[in-house]
This record gives sequence, structure tokens and C-alpha cells, in this order.
Amino acid sequence: MAINILPGIYYFLRTKLFAGRAGVTATYSSGFWPGLVRDESIKLFTELNLPQNSVITEIGCGEGLFLTHIAQMYPHSNFIGIDFWENIINEAQLRSHQLNLTNIKFQLSDGKTAPLPDNHADCVFCINTILNVPHNAISGLITELYRICRSGGYIIFDIRNTKPVWLTWQYKLVKFYDPGISVPLHTNSFPEILKNFPTGRVEIIMQKYIGFPRNDFAPIILTAVRKK
Repeated sequence: MAINILPGIYYFLRTKLFAGRAGVTATYSSGFWPGLVRDESIKLFTELNLPQNSVITEIGCGEGLFLTHIAQMYPHSNFIGIDFWENIINEAQLRSHQLNLTNIKFQLSDGKTAPLPDNHADCVFCINTILNVPHNAISGLITELYRICRSGGYIIFDIRNTKPVWLTWQYKLVKFYDPGISVPLHTNSFPEILKNFPTGRVEIIMQKYIGFPRNDFAPIILTAVRKK
């Protein structure tokens, strides 16, 4: 009986309570935790106090929910969103057109070979993305984030944390309670992620714990590093 009830509770939380924001419900990137990560990323971005003429890139931009939001906040900066899924890039472009944004563009590409020159961006985001990347592909992704970012610029990313064991098992069992999720879900160790950056070439400047508890065992860790 309890097993039959659990999927119903899950779907209520995911589709009603957790994804009820205007313009977000029924999107691929909807959900409680993705929404929290975007909210905290916006706060973190404003705390960096970058100049208005900055270049900001997001790898794994999805439908542009995050990037179109900050593009409205910083109309004199330039924004580039990159994703590998053509349908979702089309949605992002439609969203930016509906908002009459002229300072943002979206490009189709995977994170392994982003179509941008070295040292291009003042700030590179990769949020709600690493959890979908196979462990053996993370090193290549981190290398691209680092390559695109200019010296003195910032790389902002989040992970779903391995320390809460329940989260790892939730992702392993997701196919049994949410068959609609077609992408892989992975937890990661923050120290292991950090090892993929060139040794001594980045410094952690800010870290936010998302979810309970607000410490190293938080389900999500959002981090900003500065490229030296």
C-alpha cells in the first residue's frame, strides 16, 4: 500500500508544489531543487558585482530560465547559452525573443567542445548540469569551463553531493518512481570535482549549501571559484 502511495506523493511535490512558478511549470528544467539552484546562483552572481559590460556564459543552459533572468538584470552585458539539445535551445531562443532580449544568444554544442575562444568570459556558469554528466566525462567538461573563463574571472557550478547517502540511492532508483526522467542522474564528491581543475590555478571564493543540513552533508553544493 505504502509503495503505491509514494509515487503519487512524489508527482504532487514535483508538478504542483515544486514547479509552480510562472513560466517554469512543465519545462524540462522545472523542479524544486533546480529552482533553488537558480535562485542561489542569481544571488551569488549579484554578490560578485561584475561590471555591466561583462561577458557571461552558461554551459548546459537548458531553456534559458537562469540566463534570461540575469540578462534582464544586466542589459549592458553579453550572455551566451550553450546546450547540446536542439529542441531545448529552440525553447531558450523563443523565451529570449518573448522577453525582447538583445544581449543574449544561444548556441547548439556539447560541453566538450564549446564554440568559444580561450579566455572569453568573465563568468562561466554550469548549474543543474554536472548531475547529468557521466563521471568519466566530467574532467573534459571542467577543462572547457576553465578554458573559456578569462584569468581573474569566475566559474560557478553546483553538484549533487555524494555525502547524503539517501540522495545517491534516490538517483539510482529514479527509474522505478519517475520513468519520465530520461537523463542520467549522478551524485559527485566535491573534492573529486575540484581535482579536475589545474592544480593551484583556481581559488574558492564562495560556497553555498542548498538543502538540509547547511553543511558538507547538504544535498547540493554551489561553488564559485576564481581563475588565477
